[in-house]
Parts: sequence; C-alpha cells; structure tokens
Amino acid sequence: DSLFYLKLSDLIRVSGDQAELPLKRGIDHMVELNGADSLSLTSLHGIGPVFAGRILKYRKALGGFYASEQLLEVYGMTGDKMDQIRGQVTVDPSLITPVRINFSDYRVLNMHPYISGEQARKIIEWRSSNGPFPRKEVLLQDNLLDSATYRKVEPYISCP
Repeated sequence: DSLFYLKLSDLIRVSGDQAELPLKRGIDHMVELNGADSLSLTSLHGIGPVFAGRILKYRKALGGFYASEQLLEVYGMTGDKMDQIRGQVTVDPSLITPVRINFSDYRVLNMHPYISGEQARKIIEWRSSNGPFPRKEVLLQDNLLDSATYRKVEPYISCP
C-alpha cells in the first residue's frame, strides 16, 4: 500500500542509463508539526524513524513548535535537511501547550528547553516575593529573562 511504499521508497533503487539513485518523493502533502505522529514525519524526505522520534521528543519538551525553523534545534537537523522539507511542513501555534508561570514549580520551568535552572529559580523567587505575575512581560522588565530568551520563550508562557 502507499504508506508501506513511503516507508521503503528511500531504499528503492532503479537501474538504467544513469547511476542508481533513490526515488524521490513528490511534495504531495503537508505535515503539520504540532499534530504529526511518527508515521507522518517519516513521510518527509530524509526523515527516518529515529529522527522522527527526536522531533517528537523535542516537540514535547517545548510544548509544541511556533515556527518550522525550530526544527533546526533538533539534534542532527542540518540546514540542507531543513531546506529539503521546508515546503512540506506547517505549524499551527494554537496547538502549543503553555507553561503557566504562576503555577509551575521549579521542575516544570527548568524542563523547558528555553528556561535555564537559574532562570527558573529567579521566576520562583520573584513569584514568592511579589505574588502572581500580572503579565508575562514582567519577566523581561524585571530582568528575570534577557531579551533573547524572552523572545524565544514568550509564545510558551501564559500568565492568566
């Protein structure tokens, strides 16, 4: 069937006048990164089961992707590989699972790839001294996060 073919297509070689080349998959579908399962990811050119697992693991740690370029943060993703799949992936940022900074403990904050242990400690200490965060921008205004980190983490934090 077609799913079985997709799994094996990189292994199929056709001999002829030219050197043997793997058949390339056409771009006939899009994969939404925040809802994709391993099988969907392996349908992308150059993404095998191991790499699909890495993408899923990183997506879980982040809480979802807000931009396809974040795939470059996945161990082993190269610019060339990203160029191969860029036109085949989309991202629905509404599927991100936010970190609730007024309720998350140190462990939860520190588990996020963009929040260091020191930053998680500062957030907890600020909250202990000042009460709940009224808005997430306080993280930047009170120097709990630098501007580069804040830009990266801002889509992931909620402050109801």
